[in-house]
Amino acid sequence: MISKRYNILLWLAIVLALLSLVLINCNAAYHNWRFDFTSDSYFSLSPKTKDVLKAVKHKGLKVKIYVLLDRLNAAYADTKILLQRYNVSDAVDVIYMDQDRDPAGTKAILDRLKIKENNIIVFECGQHQRFVKSTGLYEWSKRSPLDKNPAKVIGFRGEEVITSGIMSVSEDTPKFAYAVIGHDERSLSNTGVDGCSKFAQAILRANIGIKTIATLNAPKIPEDCNLLIINRPRSIFKPHEIKLLDMYLKRGGRLLLLMDAPIEIRPYQSANINLKNYFKKWGVTINNDLVIDSTQNLAGFGAGTLSAKVFGLHSVVKRMGNTPLIFSNARSIDLPTDKTAGKVQKDMDWTPLVRSSQDSWGEQDLSKLTSISKDAKDVQGPCNLAVSFSRLFKDAKGKATIARVFIIGSSVLASNRNAIGFEHSSNYDFLMNTVNYLTGREEVSGIGPRRPENVRLNLSRSQLKVIFILVMLIMPLLIALIGLIVWYFHRSKRFR
Repeated sequence: MISKRYNILLWLAIVLALLSLVLINCNAAYHNWRFDFTSDSYFSLSPKTKDVLKAVKHKGLKVKIYVLLDRLNAAYADTKILLQRYNVSDAVDVIYMDQDRDPAGTKAILDRLKIKENNIIVFECGQHQRFVKSTGLYEWSKRSPLDKNPAKVIGFRGEEVITSGIMSVSEDTPKFAYAVIGHDERSLSNTGVDGCSKFAQAILRANIGIKTIATLNAPKIPEDCNLLIINRPRSIFKPHEIKLLDMYLKRGGRLLLLMDAPIEIRPYQSANINLKNYFKKWGVTINNDLVIDSTQNLAGFGAGTLSAKVFGLHSVVKRMGNTPLIFSNARSIDLPTDKTAGKVQKDMDWTPLVRSSQDSWGEQDLSKLTSISKDAKDVQGPCNLAVSFSRLFKDAKGKATIARVFIIGSSVLASNRNAIGFEHSSNYDFLMNTVNYLTGREEVSGIGPRRPENVRLNLSRSQLKVIFILVMLIMPLLIALIGLIVWYFHRSKRFR
């Protein structure tokens, strides 16, 4: 009777265990859980990508991603692991095409999309298509033209490229950024350390086209301009150019203005005076100073290079956390106080984005930078290093438009300079967040390259000695002692 009851309970336990496994698998089929314990969430999609997927799903769209990579291609494994995270979303459908196993199907896809490239990833949504090459998924090391050694992979840009591809085919109209030229600006095409080619490449990867405009001879800012970039102008804007800028902003334009401290321009007070006077009417004062912060100064880069991690209440910087931005040769920007805001415009809104520390100041005497000291005539800290402001306009018919302007007091963070330029991860995020916000992509920000974390354990001789004693002596002795204790108790029971 006992044996029969035991068998019934055993079979019941087996059935319950199998039912539990079935329920777990059914639940797992509809719910996807992933656990990423890396410090920088290396194996997880960024919140920015998740926002994009939600936006595509909200539109009721489905993006097909055709993976036409050779299995022996170096990018195949990295891409497959990454796309597994995308494929859990209803917004995308990942399709792997194997040219060796299914040459006819692969050829049919390529012919339909009119593509003749190999080792590519194709994005399709409705009538929109785009493809990227496998080499574009990686960040490559810089090398001299005379260097015969091949460039090395230093980072994986897969998430940035794939998210950009999804956005590009799910948007109705293309977006364009116009860079103003003719005032000795930092060039977006210059690949030197003072150029901003890496910033431009990141904008292009975000599927935003880049054009240039010489405002001195232009009749107006083009209608397809989603973002106007003025990057460190050194010569004065003429009244005609200020008028073009005013007309553009009044129709709801977006402007990104980067201006360094005028330490290389003489006379200092006349540098870009027309631009400064124009925004003075908006209640914004662009100071002729150099921001100094002795407590946040970066060693080895001079007194004018500082880190800043005091952020305002704006969506562009809300995810920056405590990661500091690097500003070099920065000037301060004053916004209206509570007392003066009402005297400017009631239909305006101002927000400080980045500030220096309480111990900083804006040095006004730019002719004596060899001996810098804080005095009463300087701008007292904390200083605004980047600001955002908007203004409501209404046309003759009463139609309302909102102009948005971002002013950053340094252009060096957008340059190709190592350590303090665009390649600094927080500078990258901040600038791409800004570009995406101004072009109407508030749900997405710049997604930087993923670099595997290289964790090293450095042990001293004394620490190695402790580990040796613990592993080679104490642990074996402890195991032997436990064995002796067990043997002793068994022996005692036997002779009782």
